[in-house]
Amino acid sequence: MRLLTQGADGYMNQQNKNSQDGRLASENIRLKAEIVVLNDKLNAHRSTMAYCMTQLDVNFNGWRLFNCDHANFREIPDGQNSTREVDSTHEIQLELLQDYVDDDKFIKEYNNYRRTLLQHHRAHERANQGRGVASFRIKSEFVKLDEKRGIPIKY
Repeated sequence: MRLLTQGADGYMNQQNKNSQDGRLASENIRLKAEIVVLNDKLNAHRSTMAYCMTQLDVNFNGWRLFNCDHANFREIPDGQNSTREVDSTHEIQLELLQDYVDDDKFIKEYNNYRRTLLQHHRAHERANQGRGVASFRIKSEFVKLDEKRGIPIKY
């Protein structure tokens, strides 16, 4: 004997209803796990962005920073100290791009921004205005950097 229930489109077999409930429960569990993974990635991106922004600020100002390792900060001085002027712009950029290089939407925006910048420079060049860097030099540098970074070029 089969139990039947009334559904929106007529009668549905109880076994089919249980099967559908199982699939929905499984999908719900999968989606919750995916949310956890995405939140972890988002937090990692935030951490990377915070680090890189701080490094860019330090780099921009040309400060010398202590770059020695210590077991803890309470025991300073401990006979170790070294400083360096921070000039790690390319390292910072690579760190940022590492998180986004597989994101198709980011790559599209990245290419669009570069294309717009080149178009802007070309428009000024056609009007014989300003003393900006020649657009062909900008594009050449972009291409060289993006090929090294493994970014598909579409500008």
